[in-house]
Order: sequence, then C-alpha cells, then structure tokens
Amino acid sequence: MHEFSMAEELLSIVRTNAAASNAKKVTSIRVRLSDISSITADALSFSFDAVSRGTICEGASLIIERVPVIVRCKRCNLESEIRIPKDIAGRFDEERRHLHHVSHALLLKRDVEFICNMCGCKDFDLIDDDEIYLDRIELDV
Repeated sequence: MHEFSMAEELLSIVRTNAAASNAKKVTSIRVRLSDISSITADALSFSFDAVSRGTICEGASLIIERVPVIVRCKRCNLESEIRIPKDIAGRFDEERRHLHHVSHALLLKRDVEFICNMCGCKDFDLIDDDEIYLDRIELDV
C-alpha cells in the first residue's frame, strides 16, 4: 500500500518538526494532494492513524486538501490550474503502477486537453509534480 509508506514518511517529518519545537502534542496536520496523485485521502488517513499510534501525533487531525495541477504554456508562459477528473486520475494511478517510468506530464498530455486562455496553444509543461505537500502542523507546546 503506497499510502502506508507515505503515512510513515509524513509521521517522520512531523515528529522531527515537533521535537525541534519542543512540542508536547501534535494537534493537526494539513497536507495537500495533487489531483494527479495516486494517493487516496481515505487510505492515507487510515494509514496515518495506524502509524501514529503511541506517538506524539496520535489523535491529531489529518486535514487533506486536493489541489489542482499547475501547468505553464510553452508559447506564452502563462501558468494555469487544471482540475483533473477522478476517472482520469484513477487511470493515471493504474498505469503508473504498471509502467513506473511513465511521467505525470506524459499522461496529462495524452489524456487532458489543455488550451491556453491567453494564446490558444495546446502544448504545456507540468510545473508542480509533487504528489503530496505538507502545508501546516499545529502543535501544543
């Protein structure tokens, strides 16, 4: 389960930050998941609950926000947000499990029609390929 290893990594980062702040308890953690992330929010939440038992993070609220993909037009450099429909994101996940070398950008270019609002170009670069981003940690110190 990909989410379990992500939850372990998230826990490690949060615990390191909490220790550096001399925190007594972690009360909430906010993460952002890209629309093209293969991570499902429910599985990440379940996994985090499991790995955080007995730690300073046990019982912390895990707030998960889905965020759009950011692309840059190759002609005019306009940056735009693209929301990826769940069926396409699910297909990305399935294909990346079987074809590990396939990039998000390649799958986006094949399955998502992008037309720049400024110049009409259909060619783009993927700006942010982060699947998960730790946005905020709230602590009791």
